[in-house]
Amino acid sequence: MSANLINTKVAAAIAASEAGDYATATTLVESAKLLLAAMPDRQAGDGVTLTWDRAAIDTLLAHYRRRAGAAVGITRTKITYTRPTS
Repeated sequence: MSANLINTKVAAAIAASEAGDYATATTLVESAKLLLAAMPDRQAGDGVTLTWDRAAIDTLLAHYRRRAGAAVGITRTKITYTRPTS
């Protein structure tokens, strides 16, 4: 498992999102999150620390789930019928 794989999935999720394919974007972000769950944060030898913002990933997943739900499915609309008076 590498950061490159995570970056690849995130880049593909962005491309899917830009194309309006929120279901695929959600799946890709979920995959990236699963990879991150098994990967510890890292510190390079030169004192540079790389950390993952896991809360931001959860926010992104919620965003894509809302967008995917809005793109398909049943929409409820209130309709009022007024009987003619004649």
